[in-house]
Amino acid sequence: MLLKKALEKGIKNIRLLTSLKVMPPVISWMCAGSADCGIDGFLAPGHVCVITGSKAFEGLAAQFGIPFVVAGFEGEQILTAIAALVKLQGKGRVANFYPSAVTREGNLQARAAVAEYFEPADAAWRGMGIIPGSGMVLRKEYEAFDAGSRELTEDREKNSACCCAQVLTGKIKPSQCPLFGKVCTPQTPQGACMVSTEGSCFNSCYN
Repeated sequence: MLLKKALEKGIKNIRLLTSLKVMPPVISWMCAGSADCGIDGFLAPGHVCVITGSKAFEGLAAQFGIPFVVAGFEGEQILTAIAALVKLQGKGRVANFYPSAVTREGNLQARAAVAEYFEPADAAWRGMGIIPGSGMVLRKEYEAFDAGSRELTEDREKNSACCCAQVLTGKIKPSQCPLFGKVCTPQTPQGACMVSTEGSCFNSCYN
């Protein structure tokens, strides 16, 4: 919307640095790694599905034969969704347990606005490298407003001993990182998993 207003008013001294990601390509990357990827199902984030709609995960559910359950963020909502995942294990279905905010088609107006200004691009993911089509960047016709988003292709750790990549890909538990709870704490984070309040390491420190 900022870009739209800038174009309407002829303002040219604005630059946007974005790091936008989309979920289906990275989910496909994770599940296609082997016949048994060790993933039994996904909690599909409600805030994303408000825009994309639950339909965004139907192809993946059918392709890999695993369930996706759309959930809200309250404790009861998450527990209900986990229970549904257990019951749906082995079935390639998408279930929407957040109908108050999420529809199958999503927010068509918001999706149209994103499509108007952004286009798919390759993107870097921590521990996974470059995944084709998993990011969004400003379309070529708006690249004069881009501050270098297309060049964000490196994955750098603040501390070389940080194991955030292995935590994010499920290879180790947060407590197995040599920095966890010692050098790396919520007060002195060394990686993304500890910086974010939603991060695995951050939450493990309080559970």
